Amino acid sequence: MRELAIAVKAELNRLADRTYGKHFNSWITASLDARLDKSPLRAYYTHQIGSYALSLAPAHQRLLWSRASLRRILDIQLPLLFEGVIAVQYLHNQILDGKAGVVDRASIKANLLSANLLKDGLYRYASEEIPAKWSEKVRSALQRSFELVDLGQHLETATNTLEAFREGHAQPMVAESARLQAEIDLSGARLFVDKIKRDLPDLYHPMAEAYFQRIYLTCASLFVVVADLVSELVGLSAAAQKQMRSFATCYGLMRQLVNDNADWLPSTYALDTKARLASDAFSDLRNGVLTLPLIFYIADGHRGDVYQVLQRGESGDLNQNRLFTDIIHSNALYKSVQNARILGELAVSYLDAADPAAQQLAASCDIVHWNKFLAPCLKHAAYQQYRKTSYHLKTKALITAIQGQRSLQAAPVARVLPTWLGSGWWQWLGLRKHSISPLLDTYANRLLRKFVGE
Repeated sequence: MRELAIAVKAELNRLADRTYGKHFNSWITASLDARLDKSPLRAYYTHQIGSYALSLAPAHQRLLWSRASLRRILDIQLPLLFEGVIAVQYLHNQILDGKAGVVDRASIKANLLSANLLKDGLYRYASEEIPAKWSEKVRSALQRSFELVDLGQHLETATNTLEAFREGHAQPMVAESARLQAEIDLSGARLFVDKIKRDLPDLYHPMAEAYFQRIYLTCASLFVVVADLVSELVGLSAAAQKQMRSFATCYGLMRQLVNDNADWLPSTYALDTKARLASDAFSDLRNGVLTLPLIFYIADGHRGDVYQVLQRGESGDLNQNRLFTDIIHSNALYKSVQNARILGELAVSYLDAADPAAQQLAASCDIVHWNKFLAPCLKHAAYQQYRKTSYHLKTKALITAIQGQRSLQAAPVARVLPTWLGSGWWQWLGLRKHSISPLLDTYANRLLRKFVGE
């Protein structure tokens, strides 16, 4: 990832040259520059999903995209642009959520202006640096990314808070907007969402559906947009595009679940990421936003310290250690952690295990099994008690079964060989023979279907 970050950062200079001079450049691109100094997840994902899409593409497309000028689009330019998208989004999120100390007029103004100017720079770069044949498609993808996240932020306030639940508004989007309904495509993760609903009383099913719709827009949609874009650029079949989209959906939802779980770790542990400062701990609770741990907590009937803060709408100093103890002992956080692991395994099941780029994407899903935010939770004495519960045992059995199937077989890959190819031509063209199966019927989906139907 570091080699990619260095290469993409070098390209950032070209983007900066399209803005307004050295003084402005350092200010406008500061957030993106800082992200590239670390481990830029979206840039890495974009690079790897582009490589994977190309491995699934027809031979003539792979030959075309082997040209250095075109590979630069997939390997460097798109990673830069979509890391730029998330840089803009985080500047906006800091304003909306009051994170990273962005709470006063001066800091809000600085974030807003730099985000808007960086967005303009991304559009200008896409228009002037991406070859004309593809520049409009790239610009449209950028616009779609920004638009969907903004819609998700609206959805968060309208349907994904405790207040909305009390007033009967914590409902999934109704079909009043056919376009929005088409954009919220949870089909690749549908069995997982149904599994979560099965774990909850009926009263909380609309709340859970609204939650997954919201995080699809605010997080997963960027990964889906990238997958859709590279699939179109390299000419994948409709079936292969659907498989790519299903992976991207699960992957994006998984990343958000990991973040939502990490939000419960007190700032005293002093664990930061690019997106989260330790001081940002409990920001979802402060803002009254319903996440999966909170949904489990409320649905299981817990009314401890966490619920009292949520009910009172407190936004000042919180007793984080007491809140952490409450959520840990409720088992709600542990349930969410386990379910994130299922989602990570479901994402991997959509990949061709034999493909090197797919293997890298699969490895990035391992974050659900172990990360630095999980350590304090899993080392807590309450975890040993949770491990004795029937919920843990049943969920662990499902995860173990999925992992067992993962080790035995690769997912079906949507490649179609033209009928005119003779027995040796497919080898000359560098194609591999794969059986075609229903794309949503991966080994993980089959096990989930059985589990949900029990």
